[in-house]
Amino acid sequence: MAWVDIKGHKNEIDFLISAEKKDRLANSLLFLGPEGIGKKLVALEFAKFLLCKSSLQENPCEKCTSCLQVRANSHPDLHIISLNSLDWIKIDQMREFQEKIYMSPYSSKRKIFIIDNAHMLTLEAANSLLKVMEEPPLNTILILITNKIDSCQETIVSRCQRIYFSPLATQDIEELLSQKAQVVGNVTHFLSRFSQGSVSEAISLSKYKNFQVDKSRLLSAILDKDNLSINDLANELDRQYLGTIIEFMISFFRDALFIRLRLGSDLLINIDEPGKLNLLAGNMQFKDIQASLADLFKAQELNKANANSKILLTWLIGNLRERVRPNYAR
Repeated sequence: MAWVDIKGHKNEIDFLISAEKKDRLANSLLFLGPEGIGKKLVALEFAKFLLCKSSLQENPCEKCTSCLQVRANSHPDLHIISLNSLDWIKIDQMREFQEKIYMSPYSSKRKIFIIDNAHMLTLEAANSLLKVMEEPPLNTILILITNKIDSCQETIVSRCQRIYFSPLATQDIEELLSQKAQVVGNVTHFLSRFSQGSVSEAISLSKYKNFQVDKSRLLSAILDKDNLSINDLANELDRQYLGTIIEFMISFFRDALFIRLRLGSDLLINIDEPGKLNLLAGNMQFKDIQASLADLFKAQELNKANANSKILLTWLIGNLRERVRPNYAR
C-alpha cells in the first residue's frame, strides 16, 4: 500500500502532509467520515510516512526497515487498537496502551498510536485516554478514527484536530470493485451508487449472492406484477440481510421520486430495472412516495430494535403495495 494506491482523499492527504512539513501537526488527530471509505488506510499510510527513515519528499520510501515493518504490522513504534465495530474498547486495553505511550520510541523519533472505532470506548477507557491527551507525551501522535462523532466523548473530540473524510466517488468504487470483487456492468453501477461512497459496503454486498434476484423480486412484489404472495416472499428472502433488503426498497422509492422530478437517469441507482421503476413512478403520487419512504425509515428503526423479521417484511411490503395498487386504474 502507498499513497498512490489509496482511492480518493487527496485533499485530506495533502493537508496531513502539509501540516507535518510545516510542523503544524497536532498531537491528537480525529479522522471523521462514513464507515468503509478508507480512513484507516490513510492513517496507516500516514504512520508509514511519519516513521519512514528516508522520506524527504511527500512519500514514504517503501524500502527502509521502518516502511517494511509498518507494511508487515510489526513496527515497534506503531501501536493499533482495531476491533470489530461492535466490540467495546475496554479499560484494560487502554491501560496497556497508556503504558506504551509513555515509553521512549524504540527505533524512530516518534511513536504513532491509532484507535479505530473510537466511538466504542467505554466510559472508563475514554477517561483513561483523556488523561493522556491532557498531557500528551513528546514525539507522540495519536490518531482516532470514527464514523460516529456523536458517540465520542465531547472532551476527547475537543482536544483533537479534526480531519473530515468525504465518501468515495462512484468511479473510485467502480474501479475498486473491478479489482477486488470482480463485478462488472450494471452490478458495478448499482453497487457503487447504492453503497453511498463506502467501498467496504459495496464489497460486502457483492458477497450477497442472490441480491439481484431478491431485489428484482422485491420490486415485482411491491408492484404486484406477478401475484407474488407477500408471505411466501418473506419466507424466501435471506433475512440475515434484512437491513440491506429494506435499503433496496428505499432505493426503489428514491429512484421513483427522482423520475417524477425528472432529475435525469444518471442519478438513478437501479438502472437494471427501468421498466419497473417507470411503472412505480408513474403510478404513485408524491404523497404516496413520501409516505412509503416514511414507512421504510420506520422499518429500519424496528429492525434495529430486533423486531420479528417476517412480520416486519409482511407489514412493510403490504403497506407499500397498497399505495401502488389503487393508482393502476388511473
